[in-house]
Amino acid sequence: DADESGPEIVYQLDLAHETRLSIAVIDPGNSDIDIHLLRDRPAADHCEVRGHRQIEHTLDPGRWFIVADTYVNDSGTEQSGDYLLVITDR
Repeated sequence: DADESGPEIVYQLDLAHETRLSIAVIDPGNSDIDIHLLRDRPAADHCEVRGHRQIEHTLDPGRWFIVADTYVNDSGTEQSGDYLLVITDR
C-alpha cells in the first residue's frame, strides 16, 4: 500500500548455502528507504519479504536481490537521501 515509486538501488547476492540474514537500513535525516528481498530476479512478483527498517529471513541457496527503495509521501515528495545498508548473517 505504500508509495515506493522513488529511486531504488538493487544489490545482488549469490548464496552457496542456506543462510539466515539480518538486513537493516539506517536512513538519517529526512530520507525514508525501505527494504525488499527478491528471489531469482529483481521483479515485483519475486518479492519474498519487505520491511520498513529491517528484515530477518532465511535464504535458500541461489540468487537474491536486496532492493533499497525510496518512499514517496502523501504530497508526492520522494524521501530519497543517504542511507547505510547493514547485512549480517545469523
